[in-house]
This record gives sequence, structure tokens and C-alpha cells, in this order.
Amino acid sequence: MTRMLFTVCRRDCASILVAGILAIHFLAGTGCSRRQEDIGTLRDGFIEPPVEARPRALWDWVDGNFDLEEITQEMEEAARMGMGGFDIWDVCSVVDEDSIVPAGPAFMSDPSVEAICHAINEAERLGLDLGLIIASGWNAGGAWTLPEHQTMGLFHTDTLVRGPGPVELGLEFPVLPDRTGTGRQSEAIIPRGTDGLPIFYKEVALVAHRLEMKDTSMVITGEMVDLSDFRNPSGLLAWDVPPGSWKVTRYVCTPTGQPLFSHTPNSRGPMIDHFS
Repeated sequence: MTRMLFTVCRRDCASILVAGILAIHFLAGTGCSRRQEDIGTLRDGFIEPPVEARPRALWDWVDGNFDLEEITQEMEEAARMGMGGFDIWDVCSVVDEDSIVPAGPAFMSDPSVEAICHAINEAERLGLDLGLIIASGWNAGGAWTLPEHQTMGLFHTDTLVRGPGPVELGLEFPVLPDRTGTGRQSEAIIPRGTDGLPIFYKEVALVAHRLEMKDTSMVITGEMVDLSDFRNPSGLLAWDVPPGSWKVTRYVCTPTGQPLFSHTPNSRGPMIDHFS
């Protein structure tokens, strides 16, 4: 009886062992097959990569120049060479002091839009991706940027008054810079009205600080008065000045006039304010 049980157990173990070996061989074969498929897919991806995996190019339209036939020719050649697409960039020539490169149409003018639409249609025909940098040069903005959307700055002007006694006086508008830098493209773009003031500006604050009697450049800590509600309808400051010397400071937010950098010759315009 014992021998019979041992024989049965041995046969069962042998069957289990054989089944295990067969299962291992099957799984190993399946794994190898999958690896071969993965390698094949990877190889095919290198030979014929999808559009999103192909290289793209930054396509400079230097000084706003383009030609519709040339656009088609370059895009067809790019597709033939296996490129994925372009990003159109309207940008000035970096070094062209003798103005060898002619000035093309302004960015987003009718001819510019026509050329961009032509490139879009050709990209669709050729299966290419096409992007567009939405400003001329490095920064966002353009001639269409409204004054209230331009880069903003905080400017101030100071007026000294002495008390005690009432005063009614006009406060000068802060002097705004004519240039935003030292480069040849740094002349400020600040739209102004007939009165010479910016078309758009905001009154931010009007405050007075009490000054040291011996040194009117020194402010006494804690001695500050908010005068924002002390301007009459004519814009004059009407204030009963306390004893002592006071520095009245008017703070105004207005466009800085910062133009675009590296814009094409006919595409000059103000830069947008990214915090507006």
C-alpha cells in the first residue's frame, strides 16, 4: 500500500514538472515574440517616424520678406527630406547695416496674411505641421497693441509744501522717458493726446510725507498722509497742510513705451504688458 501511494505521488509530481516546463517554454516563446515585435516597431519608427517625431525648423522670414513660389518649393523639399514642419518667424536681419536686405511688408498686413495662409494650405497638402510666432521679433505685441495693454511702469513726481495753512495747487505729471534703452530701436512709443499727456494712465496714489526741518530730503518715519481724496474736480490738490514741511508724491501708472525687439523694418510696435 505504501509503495502504491509513493508510485502515484511520483507520477503526479512528474506530470506537474512536465506541465511546468511546457508552460515556461510557452511563456518564453511568447516573450521573445513580443520583443521581436517591439524591436520591429521601433525600427519602423526610425525608418518612417510619425510627423510629431520628425525634426522641425524655425523658419525666418527675414525683414518680412517672402515669395509664394519659394514657400511652396521649400516646404516640398522639407517634406521630401522627412522634416515634420516649420515655425514661421517674422524677424529682422541681425547684421545688415548697409540695408542690403530689402524691407518686406509689415507683419500681419494683407500681403503677410496672404503668405501665411498660403503656407498653411501647403502644410496641409504636404502633411507638415506649421506654427506661427505671433509677433514680429522677440516679444509679444505689435502696432495693434492698445495703450492700456502696453508695458506699464510706475512713475512719480514730488512737490514740496509747507504748513500750517490751506493750499490749492496743481501737481505736475511725471516726466516719462523718451527712450527705453540705448539701442537704435529703443525710442519710446507712448500714444499721447493733444494735451501732451498719455492717452492712457491711471492715478495710483497721492501721499504726503512730513520732512525733517533741517533736511528736506529726510522723511520722518510714520508721518504719512493719504491725499487721494483731497483732489477737487479740477484735479487740484486742496489740502489744509499741517505744520511743517511736506513732500507730496503723485504716483501714476502709464505705458513705458517699450517697443518690440528685433522687429522687421515695417513692423515696429509697442510690447504688451504680461501682467495686465
